[in-house]
Formats: sequence, structure tokens, C-alpha cells
Amino acid sequence: MSEQFTIIISIIALVVSIISAVIVYQQIRIQRQTNMLPILIDMFKEFRSSEFKNHQQYIYNQLTQECDPSKTGYTKLPEPAKLHAITVSHFFENLGLLVASRIIDKELVISYMGGSIISTWNVLEPYIKQERIFRNGVYQDHFEHLTALSLSHPQSQIMEKLKLLKVNR
Repeated sequence: MSEQFTIIISIIALVVSIISAVIVYQQIRIQRQTNMLPILIDMFKEFRSSEFKNHQQYIYNQLTQECDPSKTGYTKLPEPAKLHAITVSHFFENLGLLVASRIIDKELVISYMGGSIISTWNVLEPYIKQERIFRNGVYQDHFEHLTALSLSHPQSQIMEKLKLLKVNR
């Protein structure tokens, strides 16, 4: 009887320990997300700003007409092309770092910005790859990772998964 009682107490203690560990893990995750919320809000605000949209429009409509990526990369881009390209790509680079570090949920970012991430990468990729050659190393790898995630987890797929309601009139 005493031996069975000891086993039961041990099992109960183990179960309580596991439950406690799960609760602590969830609290840490929630705290981490709470700490990142102001940063995420600021990034979303910047993404929506008219200044950021102007930078994007330049990249989409003028950059390739004015600058040959094989000759400029990023280092040799003239002003204002450099300002436009760096502002937008470094924004996505920073966002990609936060996603790769699992500080920000990839689905949250892709559901909101996935199309812009892909469109911007499509224009800037040759400049980034040339810059990697100039630097003999890495450059904008988090942006590329974010783009790869956006391509492998399409925005429409994530929106469907979120089961967003539609207005039916």
C-alpha cells in the first residue's frame, strides 16, 4: 500500500510539474508578444505612411529605368534612388529579422504585407544580389527569407486560414 501511494504521489507531482512548465512557457510567450506589440504597431504605421508609399512607388516605377543593377548594386546607387531603395529594403530586412527570430508571427506579417514584400523583392533582388557580389558576402538575407516565406505561405492561404468574415448583402 505504501509503495503504491508513493508511486501515485510521484505521478501527481510529475503531472503538476508538466502543467506548471506549460503555463510558464505560455506566460513567457505572451510577455514576449506584449513587449513586441509597440514595435509591431510602429512598423505597421510606417508601412502605411505616405512617405513609405512614395519610396515604394519610386522603386516600382522608376528605379530600374534609371539605374542598372549590374553596375550599381546598392553602394553605387545615386541619390535619391539610394534613399528610396534603402528605406524600403531595410524596413523589410528588419521585419524579416523579427520574423526569423520568431519575435513576430510570420502569418501576421504576411497576411498584411505579403504582396508588398514579394513585389518589392522582385524589383530589388538584382540590386541586392549585385551588392552581395560587391561586398563578397551577405546582404539583406532576412529580407530574402521573408520573401521566401511570403511565397511559400501565400497571403490568400493565410487569409483563408484566419477565416475572416465577409459582408454578405
